[in-house]
Order: sequence, then structure tokens, then C-alpha cells
Amino acid sequence: MGFMGLGHWVESDNAAGFRWSLIRRLMDETKKELKDKANEYNTPGFINVAFMIEEGTYDFIQEYEIQEDYADVFLDCYKQFCEHEPGWEEDTDLFIDYERLKNSVKKFLEKNKVEVSVKQE
Repeated sequence: MGFMGLGHWVESDNAAGFRWSLIRRLMDETKKELKDKANEYNTPGFINVAFMIEEGTYDFIQEYEIQEDYADVFLDCYKQFCEHEPGWEEDTDLFIDYERLKNSVKKFLEKNKVEVSVKQE
């Protein structure tokens, strides 16, 4: 029996397996959310994912897991921020919030040592 932790399969097979199942499910839902383009009354998926990043929802996923398995998902989120034209004046609260969310995604990528290319910026 391994009651040591979740950091590695050897520490506790069942707990690590449960954790990995949660990560896969969370990331499947994240991928679906990024496809949501929304409408004039709802926020698009990439903004919703950024809210979750700011809240720390993905912080339990280890750096190597993001690098090996999910970097493309978070890069897609950042890319959508870069491609989207919000159309607000720079001194408005909406623009300031938009830039804050975009920077949160970028910081999350950098924290997990995922390279953000110049093309995406």
C-alpha cells in the first residue's frame, strides 16, 4: 500500500489513477469550452477558461503534465485572446479586464514553462 501522495504512481496507484481521471475529464471539458464562440449575451469559451485559470482550477496539474499533454490546449486559449478583437477603447473597464485575463493565461503558460511564440502575441 502506498499512502505517500499523488506526485507519482508509485506513491499511491489508485489515488494517482483517480487524479489522472479527474485531469482528463477537466481537460476534455476545457477543450469543449474553447470551441464555444458564444454570442452577444455570453462570454466565449476562451474567456471562461481564463476565469478558471485565474481561480486556480488548473493549479493541481503538474508542470510536466501540462508540458507533455495539455500545452496545446492552453496555447489555443491564449491564441484566441490574441486573435480576438474586443473592440473596446483601451481605457474602459472591459478592455482592462480583457487584458488582465489574457495576461493570466500567459503567466500560467510561463509558470508551466510552456513557450509562448511571438506569432501568438
